[in-house]
Amino acid sequence: MRVNKLAMHDHPDTWPFKEPVDARDVPDYYDIIKDPMEAMHDHPDAWPFKEPVDARDVPDYYDIIKDPMDLKTMSKRVESEQYYITLEMFLTDVRRMFANARTYNSPDTIYFKCSTRG
Repeated sequence: MRVNKLAMHDHPDTWPFKEPVDARDVPDYYDIIKDPMEAMHDHPDAWPFKEPVDARDVPDYYDIIKDPMDLKTMSKRVESEQYYITLEMFLTDVRRMFANARTYNSPDTIYFKCSTRG
C-alpha cells in the first residue's frame, strides 16, 4: 500500500482536494491500469507508440501535435503511482496517443493503421 502524500500541485487541473491527501484515501487504480498497460506495450502494433516521437526524425510533428503521448510517458506515469488519480485520466492518455497518430498520419500509413487495430 502506498503511503506517500499527493499534493494539489501534482494535478492542478483535476485534483479535487485543497490540502495534501494521504494516498491511502485515493482509490488504487494502479493495480487495474498495470495489466492493460502491459498488454498495450506487448501488442505487435505498439512499436510506433513505445517512445516519444523524435523531432529530429519528424521535424513538424510538434507543430501539429500539441499534446503528444506515448507508452513510455504513460509507463512513467503508472510507475510513479501518483499521476493517474482516476481511470479516466489514464483512458484520456490512451485515446490521445492513438488520436495523435491519426491526426498526424494519413490513413494509408502504417502509423495510422497501427492506431486503429486492436
